[in-house]
Amino acid sequence: MLLSRCALPASRWRAPRSATSTNWEDAAASWREAIRTEPKNDVAWHNLGYYLTHIVQDYDAAEAHFLHAIDLFPNIRLFLAGLGEVYFRQDRIPYAVEAYYQAGTGPPDLDERYDLDLQHLIDEIKGTPREND
Repeated sequence: MLLSRCALPASRWRAPRSATSTNWEDAAASWREAIRTEPKNDVAWHNLGYYLTHIVQDYDAAEAHFLHAIDLFPNIRLFLAGLGEVYFRQDRIPYAVEAYYQAGTGPPDLDERYDLDLQHLIDEIKGTPREND
């Protein structure tokens, strides 16, 4: 999970250390507030997308969230990868592969390790074994 700084104090913008639902809900409320007050806060957008996808598993909300984030931040491939994860979890594999592919070939904004992890996900979805597996 991305742990860069946003407009809120560190205790509010990072993912909760404890996995209790109250902590996650409080964190999500903070990310929503950060987005409301600072709409170009990409970290809050990412963290809320992670929450919607991985914690509450509200894939419809996560899909809408990531699509909006992609419109706001077209050069940040992380949102395309997040959308791919949503599609993958919905078993919409062709859409997932396309989103992961677009994330892997978009403008560079993430390190090489991310690209390698992304290729692994694409290979996994396509059912292609990697040399190191």
